[in-house]
Amino acid sequence: MQGKNKTAIARVFNKFILSLLIFCFPHSAFAEFIDVPSDHPYAKGINALQTQGTVEGHQKEDGRYFFPSQEINRAESLKLLLLSSQTQISRDITSPFVDVTPYDWFFPFVYTASKKDIVKGFPDGTFKPGNQVILAEFLKMLITSFNVPIPELKDGEPWYAPYFVASEALNITLDDKTPTKNVTRGEAAAMIFRI
Repeated sequence: MQGKNKTAIARVFNKFILSLLIFCFPHSAFAEFIDVPSDHPYAKGINALQTQGTVEGHQKEDGRYFFPSQEINRAESLKLLLLSSQTQISRDITSPFVDVTPYDWFFPFVYTASKKDIVKGFPDGTFKPGNQVILAEFLKMLITSFNVPIPELKDGEPWYAPYFVASEALNITLDDKTPTKNVTRGEAAAMIFRI
């Protein structure tokens, strides 16, 4: 129980610090993304991740872009989640998955997530880092990364049901709750911000 209290306190503290950074510093202190206007539905989440240093966007000739409508893959999701949750990133030379090598940019994130049971991969020993992440997978990784308690899985429920219950309780999910829908970069930022 004491660990859960510490996790809750840390989550509140992190949100407080992010809020201070966003609202106390003028927006000009951070390079804004050209494709994320202030009235964008996910602007607060995206700006919070940028302020935290979790995302930098993509530099083009006319400025920085975030591409909020672009679908996010499994490797990118782990990077966002682990950096946002301030998880200590581990390094090793042994890969837990046959399709992830120590030379891949995302290796430390996948390795850390595997060691912390945030991800388990597929029965064939792969992680499929380039696959688009679906909502059920993203919520599982999100809830687990931030150590949010989940209810027990009931007989007959799909594997992801407890993660949806936990995310609903925290008002993390978005309007479209289709478990198999691909998650966009903007949606990922919004859900992380809400936790």
